[in-house]
Amino acid sequence: MKGYIIISLMMVLSLACIPEEGIRLKEDRVTGSWKAEKIYYKEYGNLQQKDITQSTGEMILDLHYNSRAQYKNLSANYNSWGSWEMHHISAHHHHNREAEYQLIVTLSDPGDHIPKEMVGYITRMADDRFLFHLPDENGETIFHLLRLSR
Repeated sequence: MKGYIIISLMMVLSLACIPEEGIRLKEDRVTGSWKAEKIYYKEYGNLQQKDITQSTGEMILDLHYNSRAQYKNLSANYNSWGSWEMHHISAHHHHNREAEYQLIVTLSDPGDHIPKEMVGYITRMADDRFLFHLPDENGETIFHLLRLSR
């Protein structure tokens, strides 16, 4: 019995010695300013994606540490604030087996102040880029987001 207590105590002490910079929270990976480098729309059942980058204009998404979000469309001079949250997906997403995180962004339209919720998922996450998939009833919009700043 004493052996189990000593082993448990050693495990707790070893975890306490991990440097703080070695622990990265999942939210740390997406906080910052992101530019939509490319935007595609893919219909379900269709193998080809349609490039819609030109028709959407220059889009920036800022995800702040305090769970605040800001969406800017620089081409249309449009700005909207809201919130964001991120969850780990324990099972594979039914549309994409690579999905690891769910990202929910809720933005208020400056004109009507009605919140709009975007529920999507993240794939191919790296320090400087990731793909944000936003499904709808006919397909999904895929945002290739590139980090501008942390």
